[in-house]
Amino acid sequence: MRVDASDPFGISGTVIAEKYLVEGVIGEGGFSIVYKAEHTIWKQPVALKCFKILANAPVDQRDRLLDGFIQEGKLMAKLSSRSASIVQARDVGTFTAMDGAWIPYMVLEWLEGKPLDSVLWDERIAGLPARELHEVLALLEPAAIAFEIAHANGIAHRDIKPENLFVIGDPRGMDTFVKVLDFGIAKVMGEHAAGVMEQTSAQPTAFTPSHGAPEQFSRSHGATGPWTDVFGMALVLIEIMRGGAPALQGDDYMQLAIASRDPDRRPTPRALGLQVSTGVEAVFAKALAVSPGDRFPSMGQFWSALHQAVFPDSATWNPGSTSGISMIGGLTTTGSGRASRASFPGPQPQMQAQPMYSQSQQAVIPVNFTTPRRREVVRAHADADADGGAYVEEPSHPGRDRRARSRGGRRGGLHDVRSRARSAAP
Repeated sequence: MRVDASDPFGISGTVIAEKYLVEGVIGEGGFSIVYKAEHTIWKQPVALKCFKILANAPVDQRDRLLDGFIQEGKLMAKLSSRSASIVQARDVGTFTAMDGAWIPYMVLEWLEGKPLDSVLWDERIAGLPARELHEVLALLEPAAIAFEIAHANGIAHRDIKPENLFVIGDPRGMDTFVKVLDFGIAKVMGEHAAGVMEQTSAQPTAFTPSHGAPEQFSRSHGATGPWTDVFGMALVLIEIMRGGAPALQGDDYMQLAIASRDPDRRPTPRALGLQVSTGVEAVFAKALAVSPGDRFPSMGQFWSALHQAVFPDSATWNPGSTSGISMIGGLTTTGSGRASRASFPGPQPQMQAQPMYSQSQQAVIPVNFTTPRRREVVRAHADADADGGAYVEEPSHPGRDRRARSRGGRRGGLHDVRSRARSAAP
């Protein structure tokens, strides 16, 4: 692992909370800086995510913000204990940096793999064809089940995007597994952003505009919730089918807001040139409706409808039966914590092994294929900050940018072998 020499907090080589030996910076984004650390008792690597954006939080707000992180960290830990598809939160706390700044942090499990946006970019560079919809469903089913577990308990992610979907294993192999990152972070950052707006003229966002639902751009459409995640997941599915090209078209915040909210042009597969059945198009049209009330109310209902449209002759997808979701301790969970292996009909395909991701790399990843943006991809833990704001400023809109993302981690023995249908294309 290549460790960045820069260390704005001056904590490399120190021990945080008497048990996390900090090795160095592995990634930086608009909201946070991620360090690789070692748990000195367990002798295991962890990711230390430090939220630099909160360093200047007023003293009278710090207790409230810290309590928010504790509650969301507890939530993430509870959800991840019920599903292997959600990144595990191990600890939360604060420390004082060398310059006296107050820094909240979260300790997360260490993963090995790549974020989905990096996967899509690498596959495009390698000349691999875009995935068919049935292949996309197989790839993201673990994430869909994780979101349904959360939605069944009244919890929404609010920042679904490729950067927050971490791919473990060969992306086109049989041992692929996907983990969801940053559950709960968007909520805390949104509350902080609201406080900033009250005190300054700045207009920070707690979501990613390129994957934003209408109600995130304007509350006139209603409140955010599980239906917001349905919108975001629909955009991600289309993006994968387009080989990484975004579903929402726009070069700045205002253009993306218009694209998300325009009732006359919805970013459905057919509108973007993809060939899908009438049934599939109808499901996406509902998932991407402008009004939250016109969408599927949860990920499970969206996924079930889409599965039925893609595989009309198969049994209805039901996370309760195909993945063993049940109620344990008042929280919906999966019996195995794994994605279903029986949800997708058809034989298991024979696939060529793909080379593993290199220890570190940098790549230029475009926001769209006509207006490229520079983005660093470092193999580390995910620094997919919830605001979706700018790390590399765009001249067209100083309030929006695309930041360097870091990903990484320890595979942790996850071997979810799932069947992918090749003969059941829609």
